[in-house]
This record gives sequence, structure tokens and C-alpha cells, in this order.
Amino acid sequence: MDPVFYGPGDGEHHDAGPAQIFIKATGEHTGGSFFLAESTLAPGFAGPPPHRHRELHDMFYVLEGTLTLRLGDREIAAGPGSFACVPPGVVHTFRNESDGPFACSTSTRQPGGRTTCAT
Repeated sequence: MDPVFYGPGDGEHHDAGPAQIFIKATGEHTGGSFFLAESTLAPGFAGPPPHRHRELHDMFYVLEGTLTLRLGDREIAAGPGSFACVPPGVVHTFRNESDGPFACSTSTRQPGGRTTCAT
């Protein structure tokens, strides 16, 4: 396996409308251990409906702005430097209620080395 380096704005880019996603590492880069992306959410981004994953750990590390997270019954305003790890089975969602952009690093980990951005 070779080392991987991506600078700011580098990586596999996905334009998801109000969300811009740059994939920095996939299971292929990490020997199947995790997936990592940098995401920017536009002001007012409503986020996905509340959901849970069967096997996936969803992780969020806030880089800039404030992310509103729903973790089970808790709602949290997460600022820069905040981290959340959502284990399988926990209902969660996220949104950007602010007037400015929000940036975070998202990571996922699934058993068996399968690492993707959803399941």
C-alpha cells in the first residue's frame, strides 16, 4: 500500500448540491479500516432525515462553523474541534442552521473492512 497525500480542496470530489464532499481516504487506501472525507455544507443545509446504520460507525470532526447534531434524543450545537462518534443503531442526523458555511471531516468504520460513506 502506498502513502496518500491530499492538500486542501484535493481528493475525489462529489458535488451534492448544498454539500461539497472531498474523499480523502477509502478502504482501498486504508487496508479496509476506514473511510475519510471532508465535507462543506452550505448555510441552511437541512441534512438527511433522521436515520440509523446497521453496522456503520459514523464520525464527525468539526473544522469550521457550527453543526447541529441530533444523537438519539440529544441535540447538540457542535463547534470547531468538536467530535462525535455515532455507533450502529443510534438514530442521528445533522444540519447547518447557521448563516455561514460549515466544514467537517467525516469518517466511517464498518466491521469486515468494508468502508463506504453509507450503509
